[in-house]
Amino acid sequence: MKSSALFTTAVLVFTGLTILGFLNLGQKNFWASHAESRRADIARNMIKTGDYIVPRVNDKVILTKPPLYYWALAASFKINGKATEASARVPSAIAGVATAMVVFLIGFALFDSLTAVLAVAVLSTSYLFSFFLRFAELDMLFTFFITLSFYFLIRLYQNPDRPKKWGFCFWLSAALGFLVKGPFALLYPIGAFMLVLPFGKNRSSFAKSFFNLPGIAVFMIIVLPWFVYVYLYTGAGAIFAEEVAQRITDSRGKDHSPFFYLESLVNFSPWLIVLPFALFRAINLEIKRSGLILAWLIGGVAIASLISAKNHHYILPLYPAMALLTGRYVAVHLKGGLNDNYMLESITGWLGIFISFLVFLTLAILPFAPRFTTEVPPLYPYMNAGLVVVCAFLLATALRFYRGRNFTGLWISVITGLFITLIFAHAFVVPKLNSRNSHKNFLVNIRKIVDRQNPLRMYKIENFQTTFYLDRSAPALWNKNDLDKFVKTINQEDAKGYLITKKRFLVEALKISGGKTRMIDNYFIPHTASKGGNRFVLIEVDRGKKDKL
Repeated sequence: MKSSALFTTAVLVFTGLTILGFLNLGQKNFWASHAESRRADIARNMIKTGDYIVPRVNDKVILTKPPLYYWALAASFKINGKATEASARVPSAIAGVATAMVVFLIGFALFDSLTAVLAVAVLSTSYLFSFFLRFAELDMLFTFFITLSFYFLIRLYQNPDRPKKWGFCFWLSAALGFLVKGPFALLYPIGAFMLVLPFGKNRSSFAKSFFNLPGIAVFMIIVLPWFVYVYLYTGAGAIFAEEVAQRITDSRGKDHSPFFYLESLVNFSPWLIVLPFALFRAINLEIKRSGLILAWLIGGVAIASLISAKNHHYILPLYPAMALLTGRYVAVHLKGGLNDNYMLESITGWLGIFISFLVFLTLAILPFAPRFTTEVPPLYPYMNAGLVVVCAFLLATALRFYRGRNFTGLWISVITGLFITLIFAHAFVVPKLNSRNSHKNFLVNIRKIVDRQNPLRMYKIENFQTTFYLDRSAPALWNKNDLDKFVKTINQEDAKGYLITKKRFLVEALKISGGKTRMIDNYFIPHTASKGGNRFVLIEVDRGKKDKL
């Protein structure tokens, strides 16, 4: 590929990523009770109280995560003027684009500019990365600092005789990552370092450069103050008990397979079908160049698998490594470097066509999916139909390029189709579905009924959408005794109180409180789902009514 064409491709890839990250970013409501709304509420409370050191939500101190991500959210809220869904997601979108830029730098440093551009394209169009790009959660910012740490580690590995620059930058980046999500900011790069150290030519020099004393000192200066303050504030090591000890020993109620993260790699789709070939080639033909990337991936999976608490997004920091390996493999395919290697050239071409076919099929069946059969009319029918035609053309183009052995054109067609589909899904379809499957409208209506001076509690639930959209605390009552005490308090204060609970707890809550149902959430539920018991209900508890019963 000529340099001018490569530059144009790079600009288009980053443009596609930016559109994917920012288009209609605020159209989707918060719908994960312990994710987006919780993080956003903590940051907003920091602004309200002026306490940017100790995170709080719903009148409780939350010491499960360091504060750097919350500071980023608070800064976004202040710049925007208020806390909104869009301003809460902006830090993740910026971090995602920045991560892609660092991936480009790594690809260029280890391989060439073509690999760098393709690695960015692969990363941007992988499912889990594209999802968290638009999600108000700390994992994307954490992934950025992990990726940046690996960039400095790679440059240190390439230049072990220049420790001051790269070693210092590594520890600085690791410190900032530590302030986002704790010890994993060190575990991933140190695990990779331990894997590659025995095989390096300049082991002694690399080790000395890695353990850079000025860098370690800066790490301590950045990290220790917050942890020491928290330790003194709580009187115990709560942060480590929660984030280290419990996560290592406690699966948190989920019995995951030891191979959970191997199964979780499906979230790297659609590039998962190319990844095994990329790994095979990297191990057999480019182990020296790809050694640290392989250690990043293999060591990261091993470390994450040793921790009892598991979740798909815990390995999001490994996605840049997979993207670099896959991007390198596709780059070699474009250059004809797979010719006569186990028929890999033809097989890889068909993998690209298969991905293009999946893109076309996804858009073609979207209006007929079971979830949409209850929707009248279908979501964005004209836009969907137009995109089906576009992706059918891209599929036909990919086939034509394959027959002509023009693999550059083939992969450009594939990547274009992926960007189109992901932008349509994330920026249009998902927000439209979400608006029918969100508690936001219910909670906005509660604000019209419940005055701020009226006591408000949640019964047998703790949903942080409630605290965010109501902009007030609503402590949780977890048992009948707690609810009974709340009712007695209302009677003593001659006040009117309110409860938010789920429909399956409604009879019990009405019986104990003597209250009445004021409103039931009517958000959309597909007719095939039996989720009626999860609808939110607002109960009004009149003053003195319990005593009269």
